[in-house]
Amino acid sequence: MNTLNQNLLVLSLGTTGGHPRYAYKVCQCFPADMNFNILVNERADFKFHLHGNVISISTFQSLFQMVIKTMFWLPYWVLKNLKFFRSFDVVYVPYPHPWHTFIGLIMSAFNKKIIFTIHDAQTHPGETYPIEMWFTNLLAQRSSMLIFLSNFVKNQYFNKRTKKIPFSIAPQGSIDLMGTFKRKTHTNKPKLLFLGRVLEYKGLDLLLEAIKTLDDIKELTVAGKFNYDFQHHNNKVKITNSYLSDEDLFNLLNEADILVLPYKEASQSGIITLGIKAKIPMIITNVGGLPEQLDCESGIICEPNAHSLRKGILTLVNSPELFNKIQNSLKEKSNHLDQNWQKTAQIILGQSYK
Repeated sequence: MNTLNQNLLVLSLGTTGGHPRYAYKVCQCFPADMNFNILVNERADFKFHLHGNVISISTFQSLFQMVIKTMFWLPYWVLKNLKFFRSFDVVYVPYPHPWHTFIGLIMSAFNKKIIFTIHDAQTHPGETYPIEMWFTNLLAQRSSMLIFLSNFVKNQYFNKRTKKIPFSIAPQGSIDLMGTFKRKTHTNKPKLLFLGRVLEYKGLDLLLEAIKTLDDIKELTVAGKFNYDFQHHNNKVKITNSYLSDEDLFNLLNEADILVLPYKEASQSGIITLGIKAKIPMIITNVGGLPEQLDCESGIICEPNAHSLRKGILTLVNSPELFNKIQNSLKEKSNHLDQNWQKTAQIILGQSYK
């Protein structure tokens, strides 16, 4: 590794989903003449084409590997490359990962600045890896600056802690999807879409109850990897139980008429940013930081129950004017969405050059 003095190291050792893409979009906003390094997972499901120095390493593919490699290989590898790590002044951690915490704590011991983006202040019901929150809290306590994606998560985090750490709020932007989204045409028989990882707290059961006797929809597509056993008896419901590629996301958003997020609780949602990018009318619930991302001018905000969701669906079905007005509002919102990435990058740069 090059051990010449560098200023910023970014850690992005996740493999799939939105987290690596989040890191990528932030790094894209760094100045072209900025010399930074980013540590990535060689198994990441997309390539980091950046002007910085991209270093790929192998991590783990199972819980057993995580325990063994974290206990034995990772300490050896960090010590072997300690001169490289000590050459940086600032470490940016864009999302939680066990190895991010280990490397961050080592860097903190050498009085390096740690900037950490916190996506969730507590574990969501049904999450299969609650230990992730332990790693999040451990690193956050040693960080110089915290970045939150919503005021809701910021308040939730600090309400449970006495130590005050400098922070900034920088909402998430949207990842890039290939192609140009078509404008939606209002229909009295819309196609509904539920998108993303399917966990019980995301309220799919509420949505199914809402449409059970609703004749005013053509179909509901549920697309994403399930983490619980799911059964339904509605022939209007189509299920795609798998991880989704960027092409899948584009096609699903382009073909649907209304995107529904019937969540029972939430922090904030990357699905909303995709919906804004696609300019698809959305129905969300009034939970967590969701209303910070989408106000009543840009979508329908319901309470987290079947009756309110049903009412929200019918509101869009019965009002072509509102449907089109929301699309126009989303177009304006979409034009400014990428500024969120710039804001995050500016926070990091501000800490890097203090």
